[in-house]
Amino acid sequence: DGNYKQTTEWLLKNGYDFDLISEALLPDLCSKGTNPLQVGKMAYEVVVVSDSMTLRPHTLKVLEDFKNAGGKLIFMGRTPEFENAKRKDLSYLLTGAKVIKRSEDEMLNAIGSKYAVDIRLVSGEKSQNLMVTTRVDGDDKWLFFARMNKPCKDDINKEDLIFTVNGGYEVTLYDTLSGEIKPISF
Repeated sequence: DGNYKQTTEWLLKNGYDFDLISEALLPDLCSKGTNPLQVGKMAYEVVVVSDSMTLRPHTLKVLEDFKNAGGKLIFMGRTPEFENAKRKDLSYLLTGAKVIKRSEDEMLNAIGSKYAVDIRLVSGEKSQNLMVTTRVDGDDKWLFFARMNKPCKDDINKEDLIFTVNGGYEVTLYDTLSGEIKPISF
């Protein structure tokens, strides 16, 4: 689906770490909606439901409980109108949730910058060529960066970039091409 792909690209290029949650697996991974929403070993403070027409009863209950516990629930684009493919009034789920039109800017504003890694060229323009994913492992926070667009032949242009991450960190570069590990000073 084009909207699904577009939402994923918006999140990736804007430095948001995210996971896709399968409704089919949700009952086994999440018994109730809490804030943060505990799904397996992961915990989520924000849930974005993008262009979903129908949701399963367990998903509806988990999302409602998550929202009522103070979780940030965002519906983007078309909102659910069906439970198990049967038309149902789901307005109770939208009440208290953030409902936005399908828009990159609206989605980013609704999620908030606390969750993003900002990547800019030295000119100040937002980078359109890198994606990032974040993992927390104990006291360590790992950021993985990769090109989004494959370079043409050997045309790999080096770019000076500015990375902004909320918090204070000691930074170590793990160069996957050379295998070199070195601290980075600012």
